[in-house]
This record gives sequence, C-alpha cells and structure tokens, in this order.
Amino acid sequence: MILMDVMFERVVGVDIGKKSVTVCVRTPGPGGGRQGETRTLRTMTRSLELMRDWLVGQGATLAALESTSTYWKPVSYALE
Repeated sequence: MILMDVMFERVVGVDIGKKSVTVCVRTPGPGGGRQGETRTLRTMTRSLELMRDWLVGQGATLAALESTSTYWKPVSYALE
C-alpha cells in the first residue's frame, strides 16, 4: 500500500461566531514558504460577500469551517 500526503496550495480556515467571522487564508510565499493573512468581518450579508470575493481573488480551493450552533449556514451559503 502506498501512502501519499495530499497538499493543497491555497487553503482557508474560518472561525464563525454570532457577530463576526475570522478568516485566515494560507498561500504560497516567497522562496517556497507559506504566508497567511487573517481578516475579521461581520456576519452581515455584504461582509460575507466581501469575504467570498477576497477568497476567490486569493485562489483559495479548500475551506475548513468551525462554528457553534448554526451560525455556519450563511457563511457556507456565501462560499458556495
């Protein structure tokens, strides 16, 4: 059996609360390293649209969401 590590070039971690969403995107950095950028946004529709546009612009291909309750739903819908 051959085991292979799967690497994703551009990934996103999202911590979702009732009033805010903290988003970190990790992308390739200079010299073969990694760089990250973190932003905190409100959970209002326009802010979620701005988050989506920013992540699309970063070329993110995978997002991991962490949330309490059902606060993840609007964020998930914005990223669909």
